[in-house]
Amino acid sequence: MTACLVPSAVLDVGVLGSINQDTIEHPDGRIQHELGGVLFTACALGYLGGGALRIWLLARAHDELACSLRQRLSHVPGLRLDDLFETPNPGYRCRIMYDEWGGKREVLQGDVAPLTMAELSPFLPRLQALVVNFVTGFELDLETLAAIRGGVEGPLLMDVHSLTLGRRQDGLRFPRRPSDADRWLALADVVQMNELEAHILGAPADEEGLLDWASLLVERGPRAVIVTRGAAGAVVAGREANGRLIRISQKAHPVDVAHEI
Repeated sequence: MTACLVPSAVLDVGVLGSINQDTIEHPDGRIQHELGGVLFTACALGYLGGGALRIWLLARAHDELACSLRQRLSHVPGLRLDDLFETPNPGYRCRIMYDEWGGKREVLQGDVAPLTMAELSPFLPRLQALVVNFVTGFELDLETLAAIRGGVEGPLLMDVHSLTLGRRQDGLRFPRRPSDADRWLALADVVQMNELEAHILGAPADEEGLLDWASLLVERGPRAVIVTRGAAGAVVAGREANGRLIRISQKAHPVDVAHEI
């Protein structure tokens, strides 16, 4: 007797963020020009999903760039670029300058209008999950995120990223705790950030202090808070379905370097 295999349902996931045109300057003088920002998130999810996810990219893109992306990224499993918000605006250009100690400076040029609830609302009923990646920190305003939170039935994951950066008139980014930071974070089910971003938001430097701080954030709304720490690993605070608070400190796993940039 042959078993009847029922295909698993495809999950619809929205990925919201900005597409940047990056110029990367390395300490050895090399210069790279590439597209970045939310494209990395969307493509990574597509490959991780292996066809089990349908990825809706919710971002603005210049008309010609949108057409080019649909051709260049047509091989990414499940990635949907049909409904990019096309604009004559050239978009964001980000100059990233690395020093020999691993530090960096960023200069962001360009202004792109934040996405609005009117633009996003047609997509929300179809989504089982939404990822909001603050690539620039200017993707949408707090009121729009609050409205989105009420329109998505599944989990909302927030990558804090540049929400912790201000911008000078010349485009140079600088560390800055956003006003209403607690309100922003409370709207997500899962909040992810790196250690530097956590410090800007007020977290202490030691591991136990990070765990205490992440646990406090969980009390204010998110179900889980993840702080990545590079080679030191990551800490996680979260609440299980039964209400029990969990705290995890995970050391980084050693990996073999296949390629250095």
